[in-house]
Amino acid sequence: MQLNHTLTEVRALETAHYGEVRWPQPWWPPGPSSSYCVGWQTIKLGLRTGTESGAYLDTHPHLISIAAFRAHYQFPEVPPEQIQPGDLVLSNWTGTTIDIGGRSELEAEHMEWAYSRDRAGNSVMIIGANTGPEDGVPEPNGVWKKTRPLDSHILFGIRLPYAPDKPSRGRKHEVQVVAGFVNAAVPPPLPRTTSVQDGIEGPNYWHLVQTWGRIHGYYGSYYIIDGIPGPQSRIVEAAAYKAATAKK
Repeated sequence: MQLNHTLTEVRALETAHYGEVRWPQPWWPPGPSSSYCVGWQTIKLGLRTGTESGAYLDTHPHLISIAAFRAHYQFPEVPPEQIQPGDLVLSNWTGTTIDIGGRSELEAEHMEWAYSRDRAGNSVMIIGANTGPEDGVPEPNGVWKKTRPLDSHILFGIRLPYAPDKPSRGRKHEVQVVAGFVNAAVPPPLPRTTSVQDGIEGPNYWHLVQTWGRIHGYYGSYYIIDGIPGPQSRIVEAAAYKAATAKK
């Protein structure tokens, strides 16, 4: 299956509510088999609305249970070292094990969404529910963005089938101009973007825009180039368009 949302759209939905402290939530029905963290993600991914009744969720456990989610969707799973922005991050914090096909393995107890990846620091910035504001600080419980080291607590990532980026319609010409500009201005080895032909903002387009922005000092080395646009990337894109259309 393919999600109805693009990666960019899900990132906007994930970031819209971080810092909110509310417990419990409508997306987390009570019960021993339900997971607040999964309920949050299935709404943000567009897999449900968040208005489902408890009776409905009791008969659709893949929307609130990690084990049922994995079994139902069977999305590809990747090892921690391959986790990238947009993946779900699965972890175990208690050492609890389960039996899988006659062998024991750590149970996936918690699900979060990968906002960005720091390869140099071997960590991932996540947005998740049913968590505290910092590692080791459980209160106030809510939706938070924080950095997780990719240590033994992180079990694997789930690679999600996002919808493809959509044509930019009114911005198509602007995207094409910027694409041609950054294709020529950013040195290899980054892949070139085909946005110059179709005007669609794909990951290659945003990688090049962000890299051009770093080269020209729009943000420091702390900024993680991940191919996902945020407010600063939009500012850089506007600057690239201005540079591309400036009179010689």
